Amino acid sequence: MFSEIWEYGKPGEQYPCWTVLKHDGSETGICYGDFGFGPLSPWGLVWLGDEQKGSMGMDIAWFAWR
Repeated sequence: MFSEIWEYGKPGEQYPCWTVLKHDGSETGICYGDFGFGPLSPWGLVWLGDEQKGSMGMDIAWFAWR
């Protein structure tokens, strides 16, 4: 589990996420989170590289389970 920065709320607001899969070659991963985008779209493709590490990113990278 790690905390991701939620950029759509208060400055510095963070929510817990769980890494489900890491792809070292692209420095990306799939994570699950109940908060932020989570209530409607709990599965996210996140950047694990240094540039964006710790950010939940944009809503277009979060998906609902169907």
